[in-house]
Amino acid sequence: AEPWQPVSFHEMLKELVDNGVDDASMDTLAKHFQPRHFDAGETIFAEGDEGNFFAIIEQGAAESGPPVFIRFGAGSSVGDLDYSLGRTRRFSMTAGSSGAKLQVFERSAQTATNKELVMKLLLRSMALTTTLAFDMPH
Repeated sequence: AEPWQPVSFHEMLKELVDNGVDDASMDTLAKHFQPRHFDAGETIFAEGDEGNFFAIIEQGAAESGPPVFIRFGAGSSVGDLDYSLGRTRRFSMTAGSSGAKLQVFERSAQTATNKELVMKLLLRSMALTTTLAFDMPH
């Protein structure tokens, strides 16, 4: 089997389009993501923060803090589980040693019209992140 390869933000959105989502709906959803750059070591979110956004790493990496230590690379999503469950952050996340460019989706951008697409994207990104965690060498 091929090892898991990270996918870019645009490839993840294209995958949804290939699953029967029309281009106009996908373009509308993509416009709700905002690029944001974090310097090396900068906090993306802290334990206890509201889970009011999730993000897809477009470039660079992010690293989770206690109690879980995982490095997430380009194509991975961060904050997706807490966002989905509407709960506060269970751990912190910082930008990796070279910083990180994220595509950020704020809860305030979610509407009744795009909710289904957002949930599909979250499920896809969480599945990829889970695959990454299980493909890591022990």
